[in-house]
Parts: sequence; structure tokens; C-alpha cells
Amino acid sequence: MSLILKKINITYDKKIIISNLDASFERGKLYVIIGKNGSGKTTLLRSIVGSKDIESGEILLDDLNIREYKKKNFAQKIAYLSQIHPDILDLDVETIVSLGRYPYYKFNCKIDNRVNEAINKFKLEEFRKVQYNKISGGEKQRVWLAMIYAQQSNYILLDEPTTYLDINNQIELLDYLKKMVKEENCCIIIILHDLNLAAKYADYIYLLDKNNFIFEGKPVEIINEKNLKEVFNLNCKVIINDNKPFIIF
Repeated sequence: MSLILKKINITYDKKIIISNLDASFERGKLYVIIGKNGSGKTTLLRSIVGSKDIESGEILLDDLNIREYKKKNFAQKIAYLSQIHPDILDLDVETIVSLGRYPYYKFNCKIDNRVNEAINKFKLEEFRKVQYNKISGGEKQRVWLAMIYAQQSNYILLDEPTTYLDINNQIELLDYLKKMVKEENCCIIIILHDLNLAAKYADYIYLLDKNNFIFEGKPVEIINEKNLKEVFNLNCKVIINDNKPFIIF
């Protein structure tokens, strides 16, 4: 069971964003996509969920082209959390989390066991009936992550999910996502800018530059001084600890 990208090409306003890109993502692994600002990371994730049409190429989700899925069946398979969230003023936290159950009910979403589990896992119980606009930025981020968890999809795409979180909550979130990959046998694909967090948590890293993945592999294989200099023009030292690279600036 996998998500496969074949010869993907994406242009925007006549500018090439992604060119002839191939990639494969398997369930049971956590993938991190890294790259410079403007390299096309967000555009690539959006293309997978269909909000950014690809010019050519094919995206296969469990051996079926994504264009062949019905909307609700597709949402049961794949979930996407953007780095920019709508400013919802009149809904409480519980209601927003319950929106993740949309693919499973014919009409209105329900506060079922998965919603309650999501609220507990992301430590939102005290905010259950609180309006979204009355909580902090970090708490809002946890609300959206809880909604994604409630969706119970096999493939989860997260665009900078640690935004607005302090370092302690970033670590706690990534610890949980790593655990979730194993417990639910799902595939999680994350865009991260913190290279040390990427190296610590990724099972596999794709490094996007020059419209394609120029490096890919386990963190210890691609996070090194040569590659970081080439892509980010970064002068640094990389040490290996417990088979994980760590960057010293």
C-alpha cells in the first residue's frame, strides 16, 4: 500500500515549479520534505490532494489514480493540513475537530469516539466548548491536528505542523506523530524547516531543489555538510549520534 508520484510536472504563471518528479511513500513510515523557501514543497503537497492541478504525470494512491476516487472515499484515504488555517470565529473546538469525521457520515458530522479520542490525545479537553477565536495560536494548531487525527486517513500530509508551537510542544507533537505511524500503520509526510528535527524524526527524507528531489534517503545518508552547503549555502558541522545526524551551526 503506497502513494506513488510518477513524472510530476507543475507550472505556475508559466514558471516551472516541479519537473519530472518521481517519489514513493509507504505506510508505516514518517517522511520529511525539506528545501529552501520557494522550492515548491507546499505546491507539491497541494498537488497530491488535488487543490493544485498537475500539468502532467500521475499520482497513484493504493494503485488507483487519485482522479478516480470519489470525494469522501478519497478523504478516508488521505488528509491534508495546510500551513494557513481559516479564521473560524463562531465554532467551538469540539465542532472543528468533529469536521474530521465528514468522510464517514452521510450528513452532519458526529461527536463520536474518534473525536473524543482526538480531543484527549491533543490535550484539548478543557477547550472543548471554547470558541476557536478565544484560544492561543499553539492551541489552534493542536485543534487542526486533532481534526486531522479524527479523519483517520491512511496518508497524512502536514505542511509545517510545528508552526506556533514552542520547542517543548514541537517535540511532543513529533514524538506523537512518530508513534502514530507505527500504531496505526499510516504514512505521514511532513514539511519541516528545522533540519535537526527532520533528521531526528524522519524515517526517510526528500530534499527538494531545482524543481526536483535532488537527494533522498535516510537522514544519515543525506544530512551532511556537502549537501547542506550545496542546497542551503550553509557552513556547518554535522556530527552523527546514534546513527542520526545533528547539525552544529
